[in-house]
Amino acid sequence: MKAPLDYRKPDGRTIDVALIRRKATGSNARRTGSLVLNFGGPGVSGVSGLPERLSQYEPLLDRYDLVSFDPRGVGATIPVRCGKSADDTGYDGADACAKHSGTLLPYIGTSHTARDLDLMRYLLGDERLHYFGVSYGTALGAVYAHLYPAHVGRLVLEAPVDPTEDLDEEQVSQVKAVQAAFDRFAAHCAARIRHCPTGDGPEEAARRMARLADRLEKKPAPAGAGRKIDADDLAYAISDHLDLGTDGWTPLAKALTALIDHNDGRPPSKGADDIGSAERAATPARQAVDARAPDRQMSMTR
Repeated sequence: MKAPLDYRKPDGRTIDVALIRRKATGSNARRTGSLVLNFGGPGVSGVSGLPERLSQYEPLLDRYDLVSFDPRGVGATIPVRCGKSADDTGYDGADACAKHSGTLLPYIGTSHTARDLDLMRYLLGDERLHYFGVSYGTALGAVYAHLYPAHVGRLVLEAPVDPTEDLDEEQVSQVKAVQAAFDRFAAHCAARIRHCPTGDGPEEAARRMARLADRLEKKPAPAGAGRKIDADDLAYAISDHLDLGTDGWTPLAKALTALIDHNDGRPPSKGADDIGSAERAATPARQAVDARAPDRQMSMTR
């Protein structure tokens, strides 16, 4: 999709916003329109994310074309570079973002992406935007609804972000939520899973995970294909398993058993979030961190 770099100058420089679509499988008579999905971040690629998550949303194909996209700063949409060099996909701080992507940063942020959403709605031929946003995607959906209230169709905001929290407060809230979910898992594991890797309940689970994290910090475990899993990767892996709700509990117990008893990092690494060290070279998913930095810096000016 061609979009203005600067919506204040619609006839000026344009950018390419990368899109992906899975067309509806139901009859035209049943089709409601397009459903645009954002999977969070900021900085998560929808172009790679929709195929990965398609099975979760497949029942919706009876009524909707499923559409997702790479937001500004991510993947194939004017990617932000914050590494040591312009080709480095790592994160070397905000100064590196400014050095390699400084001319783009004023045009990357939630309000700009919300305007891209409305252009997307128009080009898809929908009178109203049907939208499904998760985590950061809820903030994007809320900003869109604020800017274009007359264009809002069916809007689902899952796991909403609190707009009154700064980054530190948001991370504390997330940590509390993950800890509560882990405690529920640990209690279930102790009561229902034979040879539970986290012991006899949440308190023992906390001690065992601390020991495991210390061990991995000193010597990361092999995770296959030359990769290793360290303490940060362990935290992301546990969190991502917990994101699946109770469906993630049995795989998490098996993954922790493999890691604790056999030093096998392959099962937990399958659930490790791609911003952990095991995937530091990944792109575009790695840009979840790169894109977050300028977006947060600009949040006070939007």
